[in-house]
Amino acid sequence: NPPKMFLELSKSIPNDVWLNFIQIKDGQVSFKGSALNFNPISDFMNNLKESVYFDQLVLKSTQKMKEEGSGLDIVTFELAAKRK
Repeated sequence: NPPKMFLELSKSIPNDVWLNFIQIKDGQVSFKGSALNFNPISDFMNNLKESVYFDQLVLKSTQKMKEEGSGLDIVTFELAAKRK
């Protein structure tokens, strides 16, 4: 049920994680986003692993970089999971 899945997803996202892409296609869910450091990404992954809607979570990539304008370190990430 997609509405319940998105409600669960909104509860799983830590305050310091920002999602800018979500795709659901053929039972595969892809996430792309950013965070201030690696810890909130790890927390987000742990929350998704405990969810009844996602399975087989994989961290596909991370990259630490300076944000343009502010000079802050930002970590971008890409995750993939299967829908249960």
